[in-house]
Amino acid sequence: MTAARVQEAIPCAHAYRGDAIENSANGNRDRKGSTFSVAAVYAVSGAGFAVGLLLLARTMPEAAYGQLALLIALLNLSHRVAPLGLDGLVNRHPVDLGPALLGRLYAAAVPVTVLVLVASRAVYGLGTRELTWLGIGILAGAASYLGASLLQARHRFLSSALVNHATDFTVLLAGIISLAFVFRDAAPPLGIVVGGHLIAAPLVLARIRGSSGSTAESVPLSWRESLSYAGFVAGAMALQQLDRLVIPRLLSFEALASFSVLAVLVIAPFHVLQLAVEHTLLPRLRHAAGPVERRRLLRTEALALFGIGLPAGLLAVGIVPWLADLLLAGKYDLGRGLVLAAVVAGLLRVASGLARTTAAALGTTSELARLNAQAWFAVGVGVAGAAVGSRFGLAGTIYGTSLGWAALVVAAMRVGAQHIKEEAE
Repeated sequence: MTAARVQEAIPCAHAYRGDAIENSANGNRDRKGSTFSVAAVYAVSGAGFAVGLLLLARTMPEAAYGQLALLIALLNLSHRVAPLGLDGLVNRHPVDLGPALLGRLYAAAVPVTVLVLVASRAVYGLGTRELTWLGIGILAGAASYLGASLLQARHRFLSSALVNHATDFTVLLAGIISLAFVFRDAAPPLGIVVGGHLIAAPLVLARIRGSSGSTAESVPLSWRESLSYAGFVAGAMALQQLDRLVIPRLLSFEALASFSVLAVLVIAPFHVLQLAVEHTLLPRLRHAAGPVERRRLLRTEALALFGIGLPAGLLAVGIVPWLADLLLAGKYDLGRGLVLAAVVAGLLRVASGLARTTAAALGTTSELARLNAQAWFAVGVGVAGAAVGSRFGLAGTIYGTSLGWAALVVAAMRVGAQHIKEEAE
């Protein structure tokens, strides 16, 4: 590995290490959080999210609940894509929160929001009230997501995780309210969910702006690097929500309602593991001393994650059909074949979390640009697989989108391998 490539692959690593260290007691505590302590935070918020969705699934008409599931998917996808890679820049380089960063955030987020709203109207026929709440949620969510990324860059993992999942608690609130006031359409519960971003965004940005302790000079913001990172992450996020995006078109909103319940009961625990490893592994790989330490980190994470994931998947196949019948009074029929498809999808998501975080942390700008195209190729594979698989119902559609996850894992592993096998000169 040449010295020039080392410099390109790990820009400003030592300066950034200093920027990541803050003096506050809360920051010190946050930096001690391991992958599984962050996973515990995700599990608590995810449990609230799951309970809220199950309550909404039980009380709302199936078609309306399916539409709400689509809107939440669009919100979760769009608010993370809207910063157009700024979340990656603040993790890869020392960047301070200031007028330049905020101005660039909204220069990126506003056009993305408009595009999402226009496409959502054209493709899914969503109403004005739903689209209004979706637009507000994307803009507020983009700000809170950038703030969470700044906290993550400073190794304040627990605080970052809480900000990232503020809406999980408002989903729970919507579910509780639905017990007293049944929602007949998607707009009111979506407005409650968006409230999580509206509360989190100003609070976290004000806290970061008011904090001190940055010791590294802020670097110029590169559109080329930002967009390369954004394209790769957007492709991965599109895969994350792909089932919810294609099922209404290929099957029905009622089928999407069934998938949403399946996702809560089966895929969500795997998603917790995936998010936790992505959240903590990126900065640790970025600051690792060399290939030997990177390999050690990845080996430890992989053994732990799949040591949990595989037994959990087997358990899910046995108990989820019974559990769904108990919790939802027989409203949704989730057979073992359907649950097995979801387990396969969940395990592939965990594998992608390891592979693409390694690529995002260590890949050069040119490698990220290539991964951008490869990630969207993986989305295409998932869409094509879903189109074919939909002939066999919901399970076939899930297996089809899982092909996209497999393609992404292979592409990201090829990039990561370059940086964990080579010995630094």
